[in-house]
Amino acid sequence: MLAGGLAGSSLLAPTSAFAGVMQVGKTTSITGTQQSDASGGTTLDVKVSVSTPAGSPLAPAGSVKITIAGTSDSCATALTVPSSASDLTSTGSCAISALAGGHYNLKAAYTSSTMQFGSSDTNGYWVTVSSGQHHSSLSTRLNCPQQVTTGRRGTCTLSVTDNGQGAATGVRASISLPSALSARSCSTNANNGWGRQPCSISRNIASTNFGTIWPGQTKKLSVTFTGHLSSWQQNHGRMNRVTVHGFAWDNNRYSSSNAAVVVMPKLYW
Repeated sequence: MLAGGLAGSSLLAPTSAFAGVMQVGKTTSITGTQQSDASGGTTLDVKVSVSTPAGSPLAPAGSVKITIAGTSDSCATALTVPSSASDLTSTGSCAISALAGGHYNLKAAYTSSTMQFGSSDTNGYWVTVSSGQHHSSLSTRLNCPQQVTTGRRGTCTLSVTDNGQGAATGVRASISLPSALSARSCSTNANNGWGRQPCSISRNIASTNFGTIWPGQTKKLSVTFTGHLSSWQQNHGRMNRVTVHGFAWDNNRYSSSNAAVVVMPKLYW
């Protein structure tokens, strides 16, 4: 039995590069990882995003290079710019292969393809890579609303899928909310034969035990929250961008995903 991965914690690195009047601020993030086994070692798929703040004219274009601190391992991805003008987050993913088991510190460096955006980076995303051959392969996807008005509710859903050839057993999952999003209730779509799989909320973290997830099967955990701004933020019309973390793990594998939510002030007419 090989040890599963430890939680990788994404450090957001907002960068406001004002080398020229055309450049706008950005947030470069590693939003999640997924592991799979191959004959030469473990392949680590890394998902990234680069965002511009609300009110920006467009999402950033360019590429992101992922490197592992202390090694020569790296990969690069061209960013996919969203088609919607209201979506200011560009995304991409790339894979680093032939990794041995161990703890790795990932760094993402953004390079712009236009003069409108300067470069930016983030590091401190730690992930544990398991070595060896396993039949189950967990992946996660966290979906949250892009924004919520203070005092209003929203829902985040974590989807957990087994992409391997064998069943993932003892699967547990959780969604960790920041203090600006207060958890109110949780639910799952997993049926244990007697009704919905139970979930619980403790210290603003929604958790459940999915048990077994079969190859190709997806189970979901959802948490409903209320957004909050401080009195100062509300009175000064300030928004608050926060990050939600989703995790899933079984006896062999660990997967994580993050999502950003902007808490908006109330508008009075």
